[in-house]
Amino acid sequence: MEEIKKNKAEIVDYLKDVELVQNIPLDTFAKANLIVKVASKVLGEDILFVSNDEMAKGLKDKGFVIYTAQELKNIVRLNPDPEALKRIHEVKQVFLGSKVVQ
Repeated sequence: MEEIKKNKAEIVDYLKDVELVQNIPLDTFAKANLIVKVASKVLGEDILFVSNDEMAKGLKDKGFVIYTAQELKNIVRLNPDPEALKRIHEVKQVFLGSKVVQ
């Protein structure tokens, strides 16, 4: 508990950053040069959300399936149920570097 009290300001700043990223519009995220690691309950693994293709290229060897902001926009448009989302993810796992385009 003392450790938490000692680092309270840092923890509060971190939580504000988390809240900001969770609520950022995808158009803003696409321009922000951010990398966000997400523990997906639906997919049962950690995935990465990145702002753009250039960032994704630099992370290909990190062992994560990567979704760009544009892919996230496309997924939102598709509005898949959890099973369809799992199928999309499986394709990205098998075909590394593949994109969700529609």
